[in-house]
Amino acid sequence: LRWALAAGSAAVLGGLALWTASGATEVNIPIMQISEEVFDTSDNLFVFFLDRSEDLLERKQDIQSIIRTLMREESLHRLTFYYNVRKEGDPPVPDGS
Repeated sequence: LRWALAAGSAAVLGGLALWTASGATEVNIPIMQISEEVFDTSDNLFVFFLDRSEDLLERKQDIQSIIRTLMREESLHRLTFYYNVRKEGDPPVPDGS
C-alpha cells in the first residue's frame, strides 16, 4: 500500500498541470523520488525530505511554491527537484517551522 500511495503521489505531483483561477496561471513543476544513483552522480539537486509519503500531497502547495520561488532566480536555473521519504533508521527530518 505504501509504494502504491507513493507512486500515486508522484503521478499527481509529477505531471505538468495548468491551473487558472482569478486570471492567474500556475504551473506545477514535476518532482521525482531521488535514487541513490542520482544522489551520487548528479549536481544541482534540491531534495525535499519528507517524514511520510502522504506529505507529498498534503504539502503540495508549499512544495510547489518553494520550487517556483527558486526557479525565478536566474542563477538557479539548472536545479532539478526531488523528494525523499524518511525510512526507518534515517535521521529525523528537521523541523521546518
